[in-house]
Amino acid sequence: MKSRIVVILISILYVYVFFNRFDDLSSVSFKWDKMGYYSFLPAVFIYHDLKTLSFYPDVVSKYDLAADKKYYATYEQPNGNRLNKYSVGVALLEWPGFWIADTYVRNTSHFDEDGFSTPYQVSVALSGILFTVLGLIFLRSFLNRYYTDGVTSLTLLCIGIGTNLYFYTAFDFGMSHQFSFGLFACMLYFTGRWYRLGKLKDACALAITAGFIALVRPINIIVLLVPLLWGIYNVETLRERLHFYYAKYKQIIIALAFFALILMIQFVYWKLISGKWILDTYKEETFNFAHTHIFKGLFGYRKGWFVYTPIALIGIFGFYMLWRQYKQLVPALTVYFSVAIFLTFSWHDWWYGGGFGARALVESLAVLSLPLAAFIAAIVKSNKYLRITGITVLVALIGLNMFQVYQSAKGTLPYDMINRQYYWRVFGKVKATDEDRKYLMTSEDFINDME
Repeated sequence: MKSRIVVILISILYVYVFFNRFDDLSSVSFKWDKMGYYSFLPAVFIYHDLKTLSFYPDVVSKYDLAADKKYYATYEQPNGNRLNKYSVGVALLEWPGFWIADTYVRNTSHFDEDGFSTPYQVSVALSGILFTVLGLIFLRSFLNRYYTDGVTSLTLLCIGIGTNLYFYTAFDFGMSHQFSFGLFACMLYFTGRWYRLGKLKDACALAITAGFIALVRPINIIVLLVPLLWGIYNVETLRERLHFYYAKYKQIIIALAFFALILMIQFVYWKLISGKWILDTYKEETFNFAHTHIFKGLFGYRKGWFVYTPIALIGIFGFYMLWRQYKQLVPALTVYFSVAIFLTFSWHDWWYGGGFGARALVESLAVLSLPLAAFIAAIVKSNKYLRITGITVLVALIGLNMFQVYQSAKGTLPYDMINRQYYWRVFGKVKATDEDRKYLMTSEDFINDME
């Protein structure tokens, strides 16, 4: 019961922060990547122009969405069409909110029916909040299978407002990460149900969820390592799993058909625009596996995961407790995080542009909830002094995250160019001075940090 109240309170906080962050909701905006993810919807339902995207220059100029890049993140094809480099998944999940906003706009004279005016922007923000909340709901049900409601409650608080999920849900809407977080949480829930109950409906739900995970952010397909390796930790459990797969092979075939059907949406779009079924839409953007930036990605002051989301480090420590409590779950999560961290920080743009912390790992927080809950369960069962100390540290880290998110929203912690000197100069400050800003990264620092 406590955990249900926690989810409700976090939901209220998200909505309250969003509607009170802006002096005027018209200042909410689809900028850069957000426009790319979303623009499929107005292209199809308002402009009826998915192929050439001829409406781009007007809306980019009108709403200042991508500076002077009138066709931002699109590529002209030999056949004259323009290809949006982003996947269609985010737009599909934003569609219900878009439909509501579009219906409202068409029945009022207050806003432009261009797909980018204020009601459309608000609808996308609320869609992201909805998916984060759905993720917390599924995560609650999943965690309660393993831990007490009190442990689940504190875990949800840590994930919901103690990490940069809070930033990308309530402050910086329109990216893929809050949608992916919700889908990751659903995946965990249906993984547990399928292996526990062995029902076709759960296998299909898992496959459909996996399809949307790949459709929203293709690299996230690696999270399927979790259901694939779920519960396997020795030869005996591997043998049992293979027997399970053999017994459920008909379910697996049906589930794979649903998975492929979801992915076909992307393939059909590529074929429609370019004439090819398979494309690399990121062109020169690529991985550099010989030169990763794992240490900078985890501990660096620019976007370090453990610097701006220190509760994630607690979650990593929780793997030891999880091994002692549910060792059958550890190998799947360990393999996933090893691969995810390696791939995330092998990307050429390892800091992932402007943002707060390591945004590419936001969705992984759903998976990290298990070792985090294991850590919390361990300190709750420990002696009085360790329990008080542990809970105090978690509450302090939640407070630190909320304050740093506020600093980011105010520009005290800018979207990029932060280094160690600047971080500690503004630590605890609401507003940065001109003298403080002299300590931000220089252009030379920026170039060196890429190497």
